[in-house]
Amino acid sequence: MFEGQVRFINFWNVIMKYRTLIALLSSAFLTFGIAGTASAGFLNFTQVQDGDDIDAFRANTFDLGDGTALDTALDGDYAFVEGSLANTYERPNGLGEDETFLTVPSDGGSGEASFALMDLGSEGANYFRLLWGSLDSYNTLSFMIGGEWQSFTGDEIASAAGISGSFNYGVTGIVEFQFDDGFTAVRFESDQAAFESALHSTTPVPAPAALALMGAGLVAIGFVRRRRRG
Repeated sequence: MFEGQVRFINFWNVIMKYRTLIALLSSAFLTFGIAGTASAGFLNFTQVQDGDDIDAFRANTFDLGDGTALDTALDGDYAFVEGSLANTYERPNGLGEDETFLTVPSDGGSGEASFALMDLGSEGANYFRLLWGSLDSYNTLSFMIGGEWQSFTGDEIASAAGISGSFNYGVTGIVEFQFDDGFTAVRFESDQAAFESALHSTTPVPAPAALALMGAGLVAIGFVRRRRRG
């Protein structure tokens, strides 16, 4: 057997022996990489027309208007509704007539509502996604980062996505945000009827335990490599 073949077999045996550790390490690297490499703020906009299939964005959401999840965490002037009500709220494109969504305020005037991530079982997140009903200048989404609110109006998102105009009634889409620093609360504001949204989702900031696991994995792999060389 050639020397190269022997080395390959030995390397494969090491991989198989420590495959669980390697899998955990890879997962930790993936989580850390997502958190550490993306730019801060607005990340992406995917426009949604009525009738579009948005099932891919329904996973890992927490906006249930049935007395649990986001409904429990929210504080302020809001309602969970279905369909459309003239001069009050409009069903976002992509949702069925019987699907529940969040509207702020609840009565078609002006108002705000917010939630803290700790009320959803998380101490912070660096990724947020939602189906934004209309990218209007009077709708504002804010994130609490380092004790201050960082805000994005609907027309700012539209401009970043290459859509002109301040009043973008009917321009619905999946909006994604990514931050270098974790946010601890989210606030919805509207000066008119209304800020409609759905399919809210976050990704928590990597816990210290995950980072510790990654470090331990690096040490273990280094130790294995040194033993093989010896």
